[in-house]
Amino acid sequence: MIPALILDADQERRAVYEQALGRAFDMGFAAHVEEARTAFTQARPILAVICVDLPEGLAFARELKSGPNAAGLKILLVGAELNAEVLGRDTARQMGGDDLLGLPLDERMLKLKVRDLLAELAQARKAAASEKASAQSTSSPAVAPEPAQEPPAIQTGDPLETARRLYPELDDLDYYTLLGVSPSAALGIIRKAYFRFARFIHPDRFAMEPDETLKQEIGAVFKRMCEAYKVLGDSDDRAAYDRLRESQGAKRYIRTDKTVDGPRAKETEIVNPQARKFFSLAQNSLNDGNLSAAKMNLTLALSLAPNEPVIKAALDEVKARIENA
Repeated sequence: MIPALILDADQERRAVYEQALGRAFDMGFAAHVEEARTAFTQARPILAVICVDLPEGLAFARELKSGPNAAGLKILLVGAELNAEVLGRDTARQMGGDDLLGLPLDERMLKLKVRDLLAELAQARKAAASEKASAQSTSSPAVAPEPAQEPPAIQTGDPLETARRLYPELDDLDYYTLLGVSPSAALGIIRKAYFRFARFIHPDRFAMEPDETLKQEIGAVFKRMCEAYKVLGDSDDRAAYDRLRESQGAKRYIRTDKTVDGPRAKETEIVNPQARKFFSLAQNSLNDGNLSAAKMNLTLALSLAPNEPVIKAALDEVKARIENA
């Protein structure tokens, strides 16, 4: 999820923020500057929406823009006197922000403003990484590049273009090709490929994308990627899939000899009722895309039932996803 800080004392506008930004954002709300300053220190958001009508609101925006984390932060200023069409982004920068939006809030414009700001931030990060890589290549002895072992999204460098390219080909790609790994790849390589791909093309990254068709294509590609990882991550299923792939040219594998009820079935394996409750809460957090909450609930579950392998495995999986996010 995308960490965001909202400094606005108007409780009615909170619903507009939540509706516009949606589940893709982990929003922290503050009604005054001191509360916002504490929240910023704890969460390190990459997006801040600041109401300049609040006392010291404008000063707080300038404080953030001059701080050590300014390069990784985008600030949207909102206020009753901020007419975006008249003032423009140059005025926003002079005020200490990156863009501005008037009140009352327009949900559609808020979505577009936030989407554009985050796209700029992603582009800036990409340019900085490219510049760093270029500097390292000129200062280090030339070495022969290793063969690419990364999934298609990383090879192209553009997740949107990758989704567009992969979507019409999904039914023609086997799981190994989709993940960009060899059929003989070890589980660790498969896991790494999956998580690195998920980081680039997870649907939450495109929650603000206005093109609904594109969002559906991204979701379909990601869903098939998850399917590939689940099958190849299970030794029995992988062996069965390999046999079908080699004998019949199968691209997918649908379990027919197992009963798989998902996370809820695993809960019945947990004896401690309180641990089972926290495990259930963790699964709900995962469904919402909140990895931090899932990790917290699984940690609590494991503290209550330290010898439960189901909880241990789930916690290890979440930690791996966080590290690769």
